[in-house]
Amino acid sequence: MGSTSDLPKNPLAFVSRHDNHPPAATEDSHPVCRCVLIQIVDDLIVAQRRLIELLKEKRQAVISHVVSKGLNPTAPMRPSGVEWLGNIPAHWTVSQVRHVIELSTSGPRGWSEMLGEDGAIFFQSRNIGRAMEIELQGAAHINPPTDTDAERAELQTDDVVVCITGARTGAVAHVDHLPGKAYISQHVCLIRPRVKVVKGKYLAFFLFSTQCQQQFSLSTYGIKQGLGLDDVRDKMVVLPSTLEQTNVSAFLDREVATAGCLMAEAETVITLLEERRAALISAAVTGKIDVRGLASAPAEAATAEAA
Repeated sequence: MGSTSDLPKNPLAFVSRHDNHPPAATEDSHPVCRCVLIQIVDDLIVAQRRLIELLKEKRQAVISHVVSKGLNPTAPMRPSGVEWLGNIPAHWTVSQVRHVIELSTSGPRGWSEMLGEDGAIFFQSRNIGRAMEIELQGAAHINPPTDTDAERAELQTDDVVVCITGARTGAVAHVDHLPGKAYISQHVCLIRPRVKVVKGKYLAFFLFSTQCQQQFSLSTYGIKQGLGLDDVRDKMVVLPSTLEQTNVSAFLDREVATAGCLMAEAETVITLLEERRAALISAAVTGKIDVRGLASAPAEAATAEAA
């Protein structure tokens, strides 16, 4: 497989050129042509998938840097006193999550037996998105009892949720909207920030950062399954002023949105390329396309280089 720099600049334009009906190829040329053309499309798909991974890595790197270093590259720095945090802006403070929140809890056990087709939203770990968003489409519903357990498990806007069991352990989301009443399951940790100290969106970004995610991973080592509430409460968090937290969150919202748009575009290109790939296979087999020139191009290029 060649490098992505050798691929056509416009993947869709390239495959579209071969979606028409030029003169039929000869029987002998079909296998070679088909392999070459499909390989080019496959390389384009791989390149798009690699782009998506690079965008995810960049998004994570930007979040991790900004929540620990801030937006001002010239700000004076000082040791945080926490090895995995390193240096932080001199005017920021360090605290534990438990000291900057009003509430942290998980949902009561046994509520899965109360699920129904209507009622309040039953917020589960699958409702935590991949980019710190909540995904409520297709959410389960519940009619919980009226008691103190239900009162504590009810979600509010600006809460932060963390998956504490299963394959998504450590996944984080910020509750920026709710269409109605919602209650968490036992597999989700609800964190309610003290708004005069920490903003929910900023806290979510910090818990989503690579540094904190690594600490979550260390808390689930060996035979231990999932996170306990104290594993979340004990995590260290760095705190700029609430105004700076708002600015940091606004900046990261824009960065995440930009990366999301680019990833969505790449996914669209992949889908179209896969459709074109299937069409090219069909057209090549039935003799509707003639790509003998393309098939011979690699050999001619190799001969020219050797000369």
